Amino acid sequence: MEINLLDWRGKQKFIANNRFYAIAASISIIAGILTASSSIYVMMQINKAKQNVKLLGRELGPIEGEITKITEMQEQIEQIVAKRTQLEALESSRIYLVIVWNDMAKVMPDGIVIEELSRKEDVIDIIGKGANNEQIASLLRNIQALPWVKSAKLTEIKTATTSNSREGSVVRAGLIDFKLGITLKQEL
Repeated sequence: MEINLLDWRGKQKFIANNRFYAIAASISIIAGILTASSSIYVMMQINKAKQNVKLLGRELGPIEGEITKITEMQEQIEQIVAKRTQLEALESSRIYLVIVWNDMAKVMPDGIVIEELSRKEDVIDIIGKGANNEQIASLLRNIQALPWVKSAKLTEIKTATTSNSREGSVVRAGLIDFKLGITLKQEL
């Protein structure tokens, strides 16, 4: 009879341990391969993304330049439109201006001398001299009767003087200084 000196349980344990170590080693190797391959895949995706960013940067550079040009062109267009609007306003008021000065010449009585005309927005100021008060009053009435006049006011009237260095002020015979303000119905 033969006696088996090997412990069959020890053999089973040894085989089970070897299987466990083989499975653990296989899982570790597979996990390492998966980790390495996923790391490589992620690195490839990152590199591809970096290349795409570089490509977009190269492609967007000229486009950004064109966007800048377009923005500048839009600003120029806005400036041109503003100038055009101003020119159209001037053109539309040109005939009005001619009518104003034509009517002013028609209603100007003899003996009135205009020394200064100025306009600010819708107010015309006239500074001049008249031979007598009746002529100045006639000018005021004539101007008030014009259809484009909103109001006309005589803001200043006084006897004309000239300076003389030896005698002081000297009154000139028959001349009266006046200042007349005319408000227009619409801005020129």
